[in-house]
Amino acid sequence: MTALTLLLPSARKLAATDGGRGWLDRLGQADRLPDQGAPLAALAGGVFTVVPSDFSEAAVRRHGEADDAADGVWLCADPCWLVAEPTGLRMMAGGAMQLSALEAEDFAAVLAPIFGDAGIALRLGAPDHWYLQLPAGAELPRFSPLRDVLGDDIERHLPVGKPGLRWRHLHNEVQMSLHQHQHNQRRAERGLAPVNSLWFWGGGRLPNRVGCAQDQLLSDDLLVRGLARLAAVPCSAVTSLAAALTLGPRVAVDLRDASDLEALTNTWLLPALAALRHGPIRSLQCGFDSGECCRLRAWHRWRFWRRGWSPTTTAGGAR
Repeated sequence: MTALTLLLPSARKLAATDGGRGWLDRLGQADRLPDQGAPLAALAGGVFTVVPSDFSEAAVRRHGEADDAADGVWLCADPCWLVAEPTGLRMMAGGAMQLSALEAEDFAAVLAPIFGDAGIALRLGAPDHWYLQLPAGAELPRFSPLRDVLGDDIERHLPVGKPGLRWRHLHNEVQMSLHQHQHNQRRAERGLAPVNSLWFWGGGRLPNRVGCAQDQLLSDDLLVRGLARLAAVPCSAVTSLAAALTLGPRVAVDLRDASDLEALTNTWLLPALAALRHGPIRSLQCGFDSGECCRLRAWHRWRFWRRGWSPTTTAGGAR
């Protein structure tokens, strides 16, 4: 039997769907676990123990797709689209710009000398995932994660003070270099957003230690794959519930990026409840991207007096 952990989209998003709302009602019978206070969604559900807990997303993500992350200090430099407004620049898209490999290479060829002059190496991962590699010991100002900047005025998120001046200057040079790039004209003809900037974030080195109590992880997320690699735990692509239940006694599945929440409910969440009740699953732990965490066991169905759970109430309901 399998102890299954599911990493899920925010509970509020699930509650906004008919199927998700009904499934969440069942969690009223579950045991509440401590909310995950770390800012990194990959820690939801307590899958990883990372020292230090405030680790570099850039270095770990790089480790999920390359073999050089142990060298130096890393910073994500993800392509994005900024729009000028009367009060400043707003980030309209970033992190998923639908770049081709050729576009990424050509954009990078223009930008690499800018960073090279500053003693920084520009490295490409996947077309939408770029990195800056700095010498070991390099100190970085604090950068806002890209997910916190999307849709917002970037001025609120640019590094401040003297440490931030260098990065503001690089940011401006990148924008000027990309503004009239030929690929952006072609992207506009295809109905795609232009790439007119990079967002720097997630800087630092690999963590000192990563632990994981799972026997197998399923995830398409590079950050999770990087953590799994550091913890020496196998990590493969997300497949199906039936396949996951054949992988070992402790399995975690990362479903946080599911776009069709009704399909998620019908292919994963409801079947997982059925498997919990009828045998293949001995416990079901759920960690939401919004931080809540709970564990459900088969005998918990006898807690019929408990209220259904919603994102605005304590997971586990009334006792």
